[in-house]
Amino acid sequence: MEKCRIECHDYRFAGYRNRLSNAGEFRQLTRDALFRDNSILPAGSEIRPGVWAGPGARIEKGARIVAPAYLGARSRVRAAAVITRASSVERYAEVDCGTVVEDSTVLPFTCLGAGLDLAQSVAGFGRIAHLPRKVEVEIADPRLLAMRPVSPARRAAGNLVSMASLLLRSLPAVLSPSPSEEGVGAPTLNPEESKDSAVGQPLFAREQERDFVMARRYGNR
Repeated sequence: MEKCRIECHDYRFAGYRNRLSNAGEFRQLTRDALFRDNSILPAGSEIRPGVWAGPGARIEKGARIVAPAYLGARSRVRAAAVITRASSVERYAEVDCGTVVEDSTVLPFTCLGAGLDLAQSVAGFGRIAHLPRKVEVEIADPRLLAMRPVSPARRAAGNLVSMASLLLRSLPAVLSPSPSEEGVGAPTLNPEESKDSAVGQPLFAREQERDFVMARRYGNR
């Protein structure tokens, strides 16, 4: 099988070529598309020069998108986050508050936690591939890197559960007596039941609700 039965001829190709054999070449394909070095056009509309966004992409107030950059359909960039240097946030991905994505790709359905720096990497499926060092690391903490449910039905169910949980956690604040009502038979609550009423909801899975408040337990780390 080392030889063919007929003589082979070289096929010379002068167009764009990318074998997509590793994460680095995948990242290079995205950069080339954003810099118009190949014929690939981002799936979306150019909301301003060099910045492309798919249908339903959300950019919260205070977030910065530096061209060239791409935001996929239904993606979300939260307040104070920065997307820069030909970065791509794919469909249904989410970048939390204060996180900087620099020269990187966030794969579909991936959630990046708050206050992170992602540079020259490809993140998704619970792993981060750092391109200059050619290493791939698994991230076990869902507060740093997590995946959204792929099924639309599961996403809708998760949103309903989160909303219901938020309402239930807000009930102690609603039922607590005002100063004018004290001493006139207003309902009282156990302090142990109401002390967590102001804690915000987690960004990722519901099972991390108890630990979400400890994300900043080490100060600015």
